[in-house]
Amino acid sequence: MQSTIIKFMTYKVGIIGTGFGIKVHYPAFTAHPKFEVLAIAGNNYEKTENIAKELAIDAYKDWKVLVDREDLDVIAVTTPPFLHYEMGMYVLNSGKQLLLEKPTTSNAFEARKLLRTALNNGLVGMMAHEFRNVPVRAYMRDLIADGKIGKVRELHYISYASFAARTDTPRFGWLWDNIFDGGLLGAMGSHQTDLIRFILDENITEVQGSIYARVPKRMGSDDKLYKVTADDGYSMVFKTESGITGNLIVTTTLTKAPPSKFVVGGDKGTIYFENDDIYLSTGGEFEKLEIPEKYQLDNSLIEKDRRIPPFMSLLNSFADALDNGVANAPSLEDGWQNQLVLDALRESDRTGSIIKI
Repeated sequence: MQSTIIKFMTYKVGIIGTGFGIKVHYPAFTAHPKFEVLAIAGNNYEKTENIAKELAIDAYKDWKVLVDREDLDVIAVTTPPFLHYEMGMYVLNSGKQLLLEKPTTSNAFEARKLLRTALNNGLVGMMAHEFRNVPVRAYMRDLIADGKIGKVRELHYISYASFAARTDTPRFGWLWDNIFDGGLLGAMGSHQTDLIRFILDENITEVQGSIYARVPKRMGSDDKLYKVTADDGYSMVFKTESGITGNLIVTTTLTKAPPSKFVVGGDKGTIYFENDDIYLSTGGEFEKLEIPEKYQLDNSLIEKDRRIPPFMSLLNSFADALDNGVANAPSLEDGWQNQLVLDALRESDRTGSIIKI
């Protein structure tokens, strides 16, 4: 099990956003010995105030007022993606350290500006790509790096889900509206792109693909149907800087979804994971591998939300970065590289062309 960082300094945290920020960020920050949450901001002040009273922290309607507090060291931005650039720049220009939710920004140009601002101001900026720390993923990366399947040639990632199959759930909101940078390419594709780059330890340099909205209308909170302008699925073929080829296929609209699968092939073997299990073949039958103890997570808060254990591991890395003054991966550099891929896939969908990054 991953060890807890020794506590010698506590970083004071402010959270912007009352959705994911409360579901995952708040309980993880609160449980971690290196952090203390002091305040939260949200656009619905009545909701924000009720949450803050329950948690015994301060509430703000104006997120800039929260950021300007002199006693805060860290700001976690957990809002819808169309707000990430404005908020991230304000945080970094205010001298605060930044933990930013995905997708990074509306486009790669904004993501690179965030990265440059963090570097120029000597601040730590990291991305909340906590799924790097899921045991099967971290273990797979190390097995590949150790040469267990030889020289990698290909990667195939098929992600099946059913949560968006119906018109009445999830209800129409920012996630289904391009005006607010909605769509599952941003919500899920940013994580998936980050995982591919993490597992292979190299960047994607060429993309071709398509984006879909298989459920064209969704019911709003008023029970009326609204036109969907953002995606609920996508497909991508890609090439990396060393010439590895692969594909990513994602659907969220199956009425019943089979297990997703992540497969990497090399010249000496094949490795894949499905759910929480990992399998390896070096010529014979696939063998299910036992995941070593060092990859296991602290699951004490998993009943609150399954994303908290890997997020706690991310906070270990974030705290280490703050202690040393240098961002660890996943950094804003990773956020920029991931955003380049998302932008390229959207451009390929518009033009039908192969896009080189």
